[in-house]
Amino acid sequence: MFFKVFLFLTEVGKSGTYRNQLDFLLMKLDLIMPSPSLKSLEEISSKKIQQQIDYFTSCKMPGLLSGFSSKEERNDDNKKECWNSSVKWFSGGSEHSTGREGGCEVGFRLCYAGRVLGVRLFFTPRQPWMPPDLYIDDKQFMDAITLEMVQEQLSSLVHWPECRTNCVAELAEQIYKLYKKYQLSRLHNQTAESNKLLEECKAICESLDITEDDTEVLLCAGEQVLCVKLPINFDLPPPLFTEDAGEASCVLHIAANSSKAGSLVATLRVSPKADSLLCGPDGEDRICLPPIPEQRNNEKSGEFLVSYTEDIVQIINARIKQVHQSFETRKQIVAQLLCQYDASISQYDAVRFNTVELLLLTEEEDFHYLVDIVFPRCFPQVCARVMLRSICQKEGEKQEAALVPPFNHKPKGEPDEMLEAILRSATDFAPVFRRQCNNRRILAL
Repeated sequence: MFFKVFLFLTEVGKSGTYRNQLDFLLMKLDLIMPSPSLKSLEEISSKKIQQQIDYFTSCKMPGLLSGFSSKEERNDDNKKECWNSSVKWFSGGSEHSTGREGGCEVGFRLCYAGRVLGVRLFFTPRQPWMPPDLYIDDKQFMDAITLEMVQEQLSSLVHWPECRTNCVAELAEQIYKLYKKYQLSRLHNQTAESNKLLEECKAICESLDITEDDTEVLLCAGEQVLCVKLPINFDLPPPLFTEDAGEASCVLHIAANSSKAGSLVATLRVSPKADSLLCGPDGEDRICLPPIPEQRNNEKSGEFLVSYTEDIVQIINARIKQVHQSFETRKQIVAQLLCQYDASISQYDAVRFNTVELLLLTEEEDFHYLVDIVFPRCFPQVCARVMLRSICQKEGEKQEAALVPPFNHKPKGEPDEMLEAILRSATDFAPVFRRQCNNRRILAL
């Protein structure tokens, strides 16, 4: 009889009355049936919960912008990304212990269309077969969740797989999908402007050949937001990425303020790995998006943002092509240097081919000097930087250095032509550099 009641109460849900009755029955069961000690049960359950949490924190959180935090946001407690999760163990009688002996609170934040959604799960180790209590920061969303939605969309709460390590991660994925459906339903029930946003989203998906899984729409505080994961191919040599963590992806974030008709603001969000490729290791070469043009009267609904999104994809692809070509050109130049001056090269960047240092000699004046070649990120569009450095002949002697003056550089030339121009500029400047070194030695005497 007890197991029938238990199954019935589990299927019905977690209302306060049924949950209290269930706790009472479980307490009676502990007194009547011989079983392992409650302490042993709690220890085993706590280990299972900890395994579930460890697995969960090692997984990528759902959401297009998950893990997209900037360096500033990572240091700001109010803007930390959703994959930052927290775990707290609390004792009986605490605020969220719901009258039980104790438990565990798992808090994490889902990132949806640029909005952070706080989620908290409360576990009771004494009852590991019971699903956790669920709290979500969005009160309207919590109020909109029905028992039917729980049974269909949050199936993990109905049939809690407490023996599986991926159950918490599975529940987070289900919450994300349910929240996405909730936001879509809100837009469907709103004004014609909201329906227009959905039409634009559908048209962009067809134009870029992506699915609805690559989009997020949000209606919040009078603002409509559309996020689109752009179909960018990041299948490139690993050395081009200075940040190797996570996935390389770009998301176009478009926000519309309902109080200002036609007011659209676009922002390009890139993952840390993609940012290291597109913007450089220090972010000094960021992509500046053009403003969204106003919709013309003859444009149909659904075509407004399509051309703009396609332009952004072309801009990103052009930047990737530029970075890749620069890498290949630097690689060829360094390879030629190794073939021609193998014994003279003291060091070089063998991963990204950004720098080379070699020892040269002026035949007429018997003067040895070092040549430092630094290829900027935008090479060959930007000329390489060449510097000459002296070789110290006495202990304590100061090393002299001088930057080679600008020389004739052809951005569209062949790698061997660029290398020839670089070496010619160094050898032509060497006599001048030698006189500078000699004059400074004389003055130092």
